[in-house]
Amino acid sequence: MSRRRTNRAPWAPVRMTSALLVLGGCTTAVSPPPPAPSLVAPPRVEDENGGDAVGIVGRRSFVRIDDVAADVWLVRRHDRAPTLVGMPALDVLHTTIRHSSDAVRLLVTLASGRPVDGVLDLGLETTDGRWFADFPLAGGAPTRLVAPTGEPVRCPGSGALRRLSDLSVSVPRTCLGSPEWVTVVVLLSAPFDGGTAYENPHNSRPFAEDGTGRLYPPG
Repeated sequence: MSRRRTNRAPWAPVRMTSALLVLGGCTTAVSPPPPAPSLVAPPRVEDENGGDAVGIVGRRSFVRIDDVAADVWLVRRHDRAPTLVGMPALDVLHTTIRHSSDAVRLLVTLASGRPVDGVLDLGLETTDGRWFADFPLAGGAPTRLVAPTGEPVRCPGSGALRRLSDLSVSVPRTCLGSPEWVTVVVLLSAPFDGGTAYENPHNSRPFAEDGTGRLYPPG
């Protein structure tokens, strides 16, 4: 007997469970729009480990994701399906993710510089497993950083800095066990109109199953 696949991403934070259960229990749902042209698919294994004509292996340290505008989704318990809402303060336009020599850094550009009481969630996959981190959209220290073992981790030097419509996020490599590589999944969320609004820069759906491919530190 084959197993039915679910749409829930394996890294999704615990607080998203209720929203996903609502989606999973729908008997009639509005089909989401097709993936945006900006969808960044993770590279295949042969792309990551392959080389060019002279055998030089190319390993990316950063990626830029250009997301379409106005693709914020509202999830409410009493709704039969998520709905698109106009929320520029949560709408991501551009995201740059860089695995530098000392930290994993993100620069997220929103459609509006208006402050919103929301959270930026990170799923950080390494050879040790999946790390989770939450940062306030207004900027500041992370509200949590959880190791693959489920244990909370103190991480001095991590935090988010907000300047108008730009949000800069940094997680020191030492807090992640100085990984050889990292993949990153990003999700923004905020309370809105009796539910929760969700935005991810990877595609135009409420949630992304895939994030970036492997990003390696320089050298």
